[in-house]
Amino acid sequence: MFAVISGAVAQDISPDLVQSVLKNASPEQREELKKRGFNTPGASQTQGPVVLEPAEPARKAGTTERSLLEKVLSERSGHALRQFGYDQVGVGASVTVPQTGAVQDEYVLGPGDKIDVTLRGQENSQYSLTVDRGGSLALPKTGPVMAAGKTLAQFRKDLSSAVQRAYVSTQTYVSVSELRQVTVMVAGEVANPGMRLLTGLSNPLDAVLLSGGVKKSGSLRAIKLVRQGKTITVDLYGVLTRQAGAPLVNLQDGDRILVPPIGATVAVAGYIRRPAIYELPAGREAMSARELTALGSGNVLRGSTTASVLRILPDGKARFVDVSGQPGASVRDGEVLIVKAAVAVSTGRVRLVGAVRTPGDFAVDKYRTLHSILSSSETLTPGAYVLFGFIDRIDPHTLQHEAVPFSPLHVTEGRDDVALASEDTVYVLTREAMLDVLHGGEPQPKEPAGAKTTIFGEVPRPADARTPDPRAPEARGQNSRTSEPRKTDVRSADARTSDSRASDANAPSDERSSNSRASESRRSESRAREIGAAGGEFDAIASDEAKPAETKTQAEVQLEAANDALDGIGAKTRELFGPKLSDYPVGLGGALQKPGTYLIAPGTSLAEALKVLGGLSDDVDLTSFEMTSIIIDNHTGISRTDRRSIPATPDKLASILLMPYDQIDFGRVYSDRDSGGVTIEGQVRRPGQYPILRSERLSSVLRRAGGLTEVAYPYGTVFLRQSVAEQQSQQLKKTASDIRSQLFALLMRPSSAGSPTPSAETVVALQNMLTDVENQPALGRIAILGDPDKFARDPQNDPVLQTGDRIFIPKQPTSVSVMGEVMNPGAFPQDPNLTIDDYIEQAGGFTQFADEGRVIVVLPDGRARVEGSTWLSFGGRGELPPGSMVVVSRDVSGVSFRQWLIDSTQIFTQLATTAAALAVLSTNMK
Repeated sequence: MFAVISGAVAQDISPDLVQSVLKNASPEQREELKKRGFNTPGASQTQGPVVLEPAEPARKAGTTERSLLEKVLSERSGHALRQFGYDQVGVGASVTVPQTGAVQDEYVLGPGDKIDVTLRGQENSQYSLTVDRGGSLALPKTGPVMAAGKTLAQFRKDLSSAVQRAYVSTQTYVSVSELRQVTVMVAGEVANPGMRLLTGLSNPLDAVLLSGGVKKSGSLRAIKLVRQGKTITVDLYGVLTRQAGAPLVNLQDGDRILVPPIGATVAVAGYIRRPAIYELPAGREAMSARELTALGSGNVLRGSTTASVLRILPDGKARFVDVSGQPGASVRDGEVLIVKAAVAVSTGRVRLVGAVRTPGDFAVDKYRTLHSILSSSETLTPGAYVLFGFIDRIDPHTLQHEAVPFSPLHVTEGRDDVALASEDTVYVLTREAMLDVLHGGEPQPKEPAGAKTTIFGEVPRPADARTPDPRAPEARGQNSRTSEPRKTDVRSADARTSDSRASDANAPSDERSSNSRASESRRSESRAREIGAAGGEFDAIASDEAKPAETKTQAEVQLEAANDALDGIGAKTRELFGPKLSDYPVGLGGALQKPGTYLIAPGTSLAEALKVLGGLSDDVDLTSFEMTSIIIDNHTGISRTDRRSIPATPDKLASILLMPYDQIDFGRVYSDRDSGGVTIEGQVRRPGQYPILRSERLSSVLRRAGGLTEVAYPYGTVFLRQSVAEQQSQQLKKTASDIRSQLFALLMRPSSAGSPTPSAETVVALQNMLTDVENQPALGRIAILGDPDKFARDPQNDPVLQTGDRIFIPKQPTSVSVMGEVMNPGAFPQDPNLTIDDYIEQAGGFTQFADEGRVIVVLPDGRARVEGSTWLSFGGRGELPPGSMVVVSRDVSGVSFRQWLIDSTQIFTQLATTAAALAVLSTNMK
């Protein structure tokens, strides 16, 4: 059925019902009804368009699944094929029927049509009449005039004759004001067969769309319209292809529409504007190649093409048959016509791509040389890399790609030129694209801003470089077209001095072999991915859900290549030419603005390269630079390295002609300033960070810091050095590891009366102590007396500073600390008359676990001693100075580890020293 969603009242809704609805509606509802074509009560009714909706919501075009026919023909041909027309008439759609406006004279009237008759002349009247069930209508003074079955033109003529007979001098005007409703039956291969209510202007296509569209199993060319025992064949291809054909007839009440199964089909694919599966006209089993090509809207491109028909043999096998030049060749049911370009090669052109202002194709007849295309630097973009470009040239005999390097700088200046050949592609790279080629497409870490890099040694072989065979003509350093080895007299005479020193050339060769194997592995992986992708694409064609791969035209392939070149260099081009172009690296390192490895065309002077790459840095040493070259003799299989020091004068820089694998290193001027500084804190007048000279001493920094304050305690100076901290940390870990090994060996040794096996609790305690020792941070403290007066009297004790050193001058302390195995550890006022035992007595004396014979004294400057050893007087006095620390060790002899304890003396001493230093820092830096 249908519904009215816009326009006026449909004929199956009574006017009385409309008036009742309008009368009881609110003002807002009345306004909305007016917009939809309903008028207020008492007003004249104006009819608008009626929209007929399908029986079910319409599906979107393209949402239908692939049919079995589409799957089979796609697999046979290798092309994605769809049945033609079903994306338009295979889904349901709304149908708009106009209710006003002129009706054509060919419209056939029938019962239910409403006719407006206007009389003008002697009689001025207007009548609105409806064709009755008998098919006629009558005016007041005329008899019934037959209307059903007549066209509007015929009825107008008959009615005018009847009016002239009944009225004097009266003209007749006839129009159709409302169309009759017709009911038709739709059956067969449609989504929703059944009865459909339409109007007299509807056609079979309207009925099909309201029935949900034709299924892919249904025919579009042999739809049957049965009317009063007669059958009319409807071919929808005339509507779909917009070609001349039989017009669609209007429906009449009682018509039946039958959509039969699809008939014979053929397909066309390849270089066709509209490749698809087409149904043959009713009654035909074949179509000529010319007709099928025309049905597909012709070839995509002009030019010579080849045509093949995928024939289906009687045994079911398929075979390709060439029908090129046979436009009358037949294509039978189930067969596919495949059209391809006969020749996909262009001739007589040169392509320019990359960092140029006017990329594109040029006629080789006019532009015969490279300089004619790159006539000046204005032809290049500002980002062009002018030290290296290359020409992609196809050898006419081997049909292999060849890379011809050139210098865009020399070409634009007219100093060098290269003859061009048909189908050459000239690449002018950006700096990023050049690095991309050099490093094989691997992402490179960005250099920090302002970073200075020094590159010494041989030029690293790029990852994609090949391993050269000295006997092969394409070996590095040799012209690929000749068997002559690379000559060493290309440079100037003084660029090749005789004071060269031979070096081992095997290491670079091994490195290049390793990199080459890595390159081959990457290329194998890439090839495997390509094969996998191709297999996945084939599976996608056979899959129900996957979308088949589209065939790219030659123009699309060329456009992709051009876009790749504009963005730098495409992945395919890099894979093809990367190993060839990576044979031209030159390393520039040291005191340069932009050090690194670059592709540089042979014959480029060092001065030109430096100018393009930003030049030398401000701190460069111009007395000399180092140049390393690799000289290869392919005939003898010998490679030697030539390394020289050359004065960095302008003449020398201009005379040096760079060759592949050269390495140039510029040194920096010597500076007495160190690369960093030191930090001084505590009791100095101007604490902070100070840059230092290479041989600057602590006394100098103390003077720069304004000297010591009045409360400074130079004897407690804490001097920390990072290199010493690292050494101490490694030594602590090593000592702890050795002791743990001794403990393990002791546990594994059989017990005896003299040395019983320690208990489990003792082992756990020792293990925890060793772990604490290993995790104890090493400060890297150096024992010094930070007294400027003593430095003046004895300069040997004035330490030379290093970058990262940290000096802390504490305040004058007034106490001595007692720690370890005492009853009340803490700090006590310093008294020069008190001995070590006096301080221990003030701390409550020894605990039961104390080793009274091993008391460690840590002095303020970081030195430590064990009580009982030779007394080294501090400052010439025997008393404990302020800031000292007394550490009472724990007695572990009760567990029969005397030998282990003797071996552990060093680690406990280090632990006590570190603890004392930490205590001083934490107390005095607050």
